Amino acid sequence: MTRLKTARLRAGLTALRLAELTAGGTTENRLFQLKRGRFKPRAAEAAALARALGMAVEELFPLGTQPENPQ
Repeated sequence: MTRLKTARLRAGLTALRLAELTAGGTTENRLFQLKRGRFKPRAAEAAALARALGMAVEELFPLGTQPENPQ
């Protein structure tokens, strides 16, 4: 499970609700693509997701790491 999905589930959020909380920072489809390791998040997107989840960007997307569990 990716850090993003783990954080989302801990927060009790659906992917759609998390996307809504980013206020246009990302979409539900983009969240699924990030989860699958298809893309790395853009800086603004990473910041919006971290803010919505109450985390630091570095906690959610550690620098220098490869995508987790690409499928």
